[in-house]
Amino acid sequence: MAAVRRFVSINFLLAIAVALLFYGWLIASGLSETDPNVLRSNRVPMGAAFLSLVELALLVLYLRRRDLLGLVRVFAAILGVIGLIQTVLIPLLNQLLYGSAFPTLAHMLLWYVYGSHLFFALLGISMTRQRVPVSAGQPS
Repeated sequence: MAAVRRFVSINFLLAIAVALLFYGWLIASGLSETDPNVLRSNRVPMGAAFLSLVELALLVLYLRRRDLLGLVRVFAAILGVIGLIQTVLIPLLNQLLYGSAFPTLAHMLLWYVYGSHLFFALLGISMTRQRVPVSAGQPS
């Protein structure tokens, strides 16, 4: 079971890296589609920038998790559930109502990311050594 937990934790870090790369690509491609002549902006870069900041905050919490492992798991679970709802239900409704493409490669990539977040919330472990309290009777 320890090997599974370690794999899930390493996969969580990989999923954060994949998400940051994907959001970076969305920001770059969305900014190139913005047309300043008609004062129309693409909102995709704003959403991707926000999600990048959330992923970075989750990564910082994970790296400084000695006392915050439960908090990291809660945030990962919330992000995983909300992300899966947004990448499954909303595109499915768009497909039924407007005939848009579903599933796309982007959907499947985000399913991996958000699924990894949920698996980490359920099974992840701390990868750093925990501090062992020194008893009062033993020298340090």
